[in-house]
Amino acid sequence: VQPGGAYLLPPVYQVTNAVLTLTNTGANEVYDLFTVSDLSLTNWTFLMRGTNGQTKFGVTNPPALESYYRAATTNR
Repeated sequence: VQPGGAYLLPPVYQVTNAVLTLTNTGANEVYDLFTVSDLSLTNWTFLMRGTNGQTKFGVTNPPALESYYRAATTNR
């Protein structure tokens, strides 16, 4: 990972999908994506695991009208 860590850009909505993009990632890092519908909640829901070096993720039918996302690396 580059200094400062990876960043998840705001989602780009395309009809019934959301495209999420990670920047500033390290080569071959694997990330898990999580979502929550309200930032006052503490239980984030697992969405998917990426592959080595994956930086774009497509979320079909994003959960809830209001969704927040975060990514976490799995190989640290």
